[in-house]
Amino acid sequence: MENIKLEFAINYYHVEVVDQSIVISNQFYDKNPFIFLFYLLIEFFDGPSKDFLLIPRKFHVSKQATYIRLSKNLELETDGSYEIIFREQDLKRWIFGIAFPIFFILLIFIYLLYHVIGFLIISGLSAASIILFVGMLFMVSVLSYVNLILFKQYQEYKTWYEERLR
Repeated sequence: MENIKLEFAINYYHVEVVDQSIVISNQFYDKNPFIFLFYLLIEFFDGPSKDFLLIPRKFHVSKQATYIRLSKNLELETDGSYEIIFREQDLKRWIFGIAFPIFFILLIFIYLLYHVIGFLIISGLSAASIILFVGMLFMVSVLSYVNLILFKQYQEYKTWYEERLR
């Protein structure tokens, strides 16, 4: 392991030596759902990658490898033999990654709309309430945009994964 050149484009993967192979795994793999949602936020700001539901992958690389390179899209390059291990939790990951954000965005929108209508009625459509209304709609649109990007990423992953299985 000392003479292997490691290059990771993603810094939340860690490496350990197990028996006759090197295991590269995601440290967020089996954590609670809040850490997974934080991981999705990191993925959003870090840029989309091909895998959405199977974000936590494990890579088993033979010890004979002299270099290991893991790209931002989780593509492994090495001169040794390797195996990619997926964890099939598609429904659970889809619920955490897509259904919860859509549900929470809907709740936020209903809550904000309820308050804005109240402010508009009480204030008689003052300038401050209109600015508040526009600001809240902007925040809801930003959250919707984030959710749309995650949903597109999921669709791309699904087509990529189905092509890979063929």
